[in-house]
Amino acid sequence: MAVQNIRNIPLVRIPVNRQPEQVQPDIYVTGGTVQGCMPYPLQAVLEPQVTFYAHVPIRIKCQQDGCEGHIKYGVWEDRNLPVVFSHHKYEVAHYYAFVIKATLPFRIPDRGNELIDGIKWYSSTPRDGQVGLSNTCMLDGHLMDFKLRTLDMTHCTGCIFMHKAGRGRMIERILRTMMHYIFMVANPQPDRDGMYQACRAFTYEQQLFVKRIWIDKIYQPGELDLEIEEDLHGGRHIVHDLLRDPVTGQQMLTRLSMYRMVLENMFSVSHYNIDTRCQCGDIFNRPMQILRFRVADTQEGRHLFLEPAYNNFNPMTLEFDRDYWETSEGETRNTSDELKTMSRKVHHRDCSRCGTKLKVTGMRMPEESWFAICEVPAFMKNSLTLRQLPIAAIITDQAFEISWVSMMATNTHFVSAHFLNGHWYYYNDIKGLRASEPCPVRIIDLDRFDYAAYDMQRVFYRRTTETNPHRCIQKAYEEEVIKID
Repeated sequence: MAVQNIRNIPLVRIPVNRQPEQVQPDIYVTGGTVQGCMPYPLQAVLEPQVTFYAHVPIRIKCQQDGCEGHIKYGVWEDRNLPVVFSHHKYEVAHYYAFVIKATLPFRIPDRGNELIDGIKWYSSTPRDGQVGLSNTCMLDGHLMDFKLRTLDMTHCTGCIFMHKAGRGRMIERILRTMMHYIFMVANPQPDRDGMYQACRAFTYEQQLFVKRIWIDKIYQPGELDLEIEEDLHGGRHIVHDLLRDPVTGQQMLTRLSMYRMVLENMFSVSHYNIDTRCQCGDIFNRPMQILRFRVADTQEGRHLFLEPAYNNFNPMTLEFDRDYWETSEGETRNTSDELKTMSRKVHHRDCSRCGTKLKVTGMRMPEESWFAICEVPAFMKNSLTLRQLPIAAIITDQAFEISWVSMMATNTHFVSAHFLNGHWYYYNDIKGLRASEPCPVRIIDLDRFDYAAYDMQRVFYRRTTETNPHRCIQKAYEEEVIKID
């Protein structure tokens, strides 16, 4: 509940970062290099627009004579935006976004409207002597969802990213950098009601640069070999083929390559721990990453639930396990690798040591894990619809909401569906198209969507965060209290 009378909150002396004029640059990029900056002012949020909460009662001393100080943290509820006190000017306290500018939420249009300009995102054909990226479709849904979240007013990245060090911090910094770049190459001028962000069209260099931020960070130098690729018009270009296994040099299956390109690198922000029991005794804190759907019959009908699972392929060689057929779920030896199930449930799996059935007795999701990855079993992938997917899930007492769905077309190409503002949006990165083409993100008509053309592969969920107050300012408050004590 908002606090109406804040005068009785104790005063805490905390250094004030005085920024009378905050400025963020709009950058111009060619060839993946910043060529120039055009500054624009970051609008302050005035104190009457801010709601304060009893949960975060820290006050800061003001430099102005006679001022009793100001609440440090609050929320601009009209924009669902956490803010922090900056300075006192013209008899009014000025607040600015507590999270970095790249993660500010912007409202997207509703049904019947077109998405905001600037959502174009293509794996354009390389040109001008630059090294291109081939077969990036397994990355595009992942990166596009982060791009779309910067336009989602209900999403606060500051409440999601919680790692302070290690691999998780590195991954979150990569994603912050990408989101910052995606936002900053735009011209963020709101319309009259201040809710919409108009972006200029992205150049090929800008799109390639964003993907390079991810690729160049997760691969070691020298792992990617240069190859020559011919485009649709007969032109020859130098590219890095992302389906080429950096260890063996062989081509990877497209659907398995998502593990190497995305899932493996997201482990630190998507793992959970389970406890199991068998005749070996109790085994605690077994780290897992993926879940899978389970069908349960209830009085209300059939429902999907999420349960612990494991990948049934070797993550180093991306080959299916030797005992794949011993745990088969209806496949035969004639089933091709493209159609095999990529996961098995942990519960009732045979223990590799004692041979008895494993029983999952506990499950915990660390607060630093904000991504939940759910595999779709092979027997479901052609029958599930977007309407049937659980929009939200409770995982070890933590709430998660659906973010996007990865689907395979023609066994060689990934497309995706993204859930935003109560609507599903379809995204297809078509190789060879230019950024001048129509926006590839469009709203899905669920009654006419051709599910038969796609195999549903994975469903990705994001952590649902508290907004009363925001999780990010609650954590910041707790850390400051510890320092003061």
